[in-house]
Amino acid sequence: MRAGRWGLCLLVGLLLRAEPTTAGSLSEHPVFNASPSDETQETLRNAIGERLSDIGLLRASFQQRKRIQSLSRPLTSTGTFLYARGRGVCWNFETPFPTRYTVTETALVTQTETEPAEITRAENQPRIKKFGALFSAVFTGKIEALEEQFDLRASGDPSAWTLGLTPKGLLMRKVISHIVIEGGDNVERVGILETNGDLTDLRFTGVSIGGTLTPEELQRFETAN
Repeated sequence: MRAGRWGLCLLVGLLLRAEPTTAGSLSEHPVFNASPSDETQETLRNAIGERLSDIGLLRASFQQRKRIQSLSRPLTSTGTFLYARGRGVCWNFETPFPTRYTVTETALVTQTETEPAEITRAENQPRIKKFGALFSAVFTGKIEALEEQFDLRASGDPSAWTLGLTPKGLLMRKVISHIVIEGGDNVERVGILETNGDLTDLRFTGVSIGGTLTPEELQRFETAN
C-alpha cells in the first residue's frame, strides 16, 4: 500500500474523499445533550477559549485510530504533531509508513520518503481552507470561529472540558457528522465521526507549548503558502 494513502486519514480522508453516506454513534455523546440556551454554556465556552488562546506553538506525540466501516480492525498510526499560530499544522507520521503532511489555509503538502512532495492548493480543493481554519480554531480556542461553522455545545469545567461540534454548512456536513474535543490546558483528544460512519480517534500526549520553529519547519510552511 502506498504510504501516502494510509497516512493521515484525518486529513486526506476528510479533505479529498468522495461523497459520504450515513452516520454513527458519536452523535450520542452526552455533550450533545447540553442545552445551548443554558447560561453556563457561554461561560464555559469562553473559559475554554481563554485557556487555549495563549498557545502560539504546540508540539505533541499522537496516536490515531481510524475505524472504517468496511474493515474489521481499526487502522492505527502514530507520530508527532506541530501547531504554529498563523502558519498551520505539521503531521509527521512515523508508523505504519513515514509520511509528512503540512496543512495551511492555502495548501496541503504530502511528503513521503520515496516520492516528491505533492502540493494540493485550496483553490482546487476548497475543503483545505475550511479544515486549515478548523485546526487553528480548535487548538487555540477560537470559539467564535468555531461557532461560525458548528453548533457548539460544552460540558465539564475549564480544567477538564468537552466540546461537541455539529456542522452547520453544507460543505462541512457532506464530510463530518459530529466532532468531540476533550482537553484541559490544551486539546488532548479529538473524535471525528464522518457521515459515512467512519470514526477517527486522535489522542495527544507529551504536549509542550512554546519555543521556536526550526529552519526545516519554516521551510515546510513556506512550501505550503
